[in-house]
Amino acid sequence: MAVNNALVLISLLIFSNNVLGQNVSKNDIVGSWKVKRIVQKPENPDFLPILDGFSKATFEFHESQNFRFSTTSESKLFTEVIGMVDNTKWKYEPTKQLIKIGAEEDGFSIMGIYVSKEEGYLQFHIDESGLKFEMTQKK
Repeated sequence: MAVNNALVLISLLIFSNNVLGQNVSKNDIVGSWKVKRIVQKPENPDFLPILDGFSKATFEFHESQNFRFSTTSESKLFTEVIGMVDNTKWKYEPTKQLIKIGAEEDGFSIMGIYVSKEEGYLQFHIDESGLKFEMTQKK
């Protein structure tokens, strides 16, 4: 009986993972992305310039592994973020569903973005920030 319960539980976990969260491939990521909707954000008001900068940002993932990042935000604090990540490289770890931004020399450790597909939209969760965005691809 315990074996049957375990099999049912494993089947449900596999089914729910496929229905609720779909795996994202590298090809799904290539392109230019803008924030469509903020899904999750920190409540700290000091975080507003960062939130504003990301919510007005464009993330560009080129097939050549080049990464471009820009924003229409005028936040001086966010200008520093852009300076750190713009014109860097990106690589994708599909087993973790993680985009890593940086360079080979720094282990692509400047920024991490967990990516998921929910209800047909890509979502970017900026690692260690509490920020999660529903993205739309720029044409």
